Amino acid sequence: MNATTATIPFETRGAATGAVPLESSADWSPSKGVVGMTCLIIAESAIFTIFVVAYLYYLGKDLSGPTPRQVLAQPSTRSSACTPLTSLLACLHCQL
Repeated sequence: MNATTATIPFETRGAATGAVPLESSADWSPSKGVVGMTCLIIAESAIFTIFVVAYLYYLGKDLSGPTPRQVLAQPSTRSSACTPLTSLLACLHCQL
């Protein structure tokens, strides 16, 4: 056995024996596909873990917040009416 190759002895059915040469581990490197799939699986596992932890964190909490109507309701004031009109006038002025 030398530094670059090794052999693995094996036996077959019968008296014949042999050896299979192995390459050294210094010459081996994973393919891009294996590395990519490994990274994808790790990333997906991390995202799934985040969702499970968030679910467990909020499991016993009271989450009654504002309704969508309360969140989207905009108070009617003069400034809320003037903003779109000012924008429209600015656009019309630029086109002239």
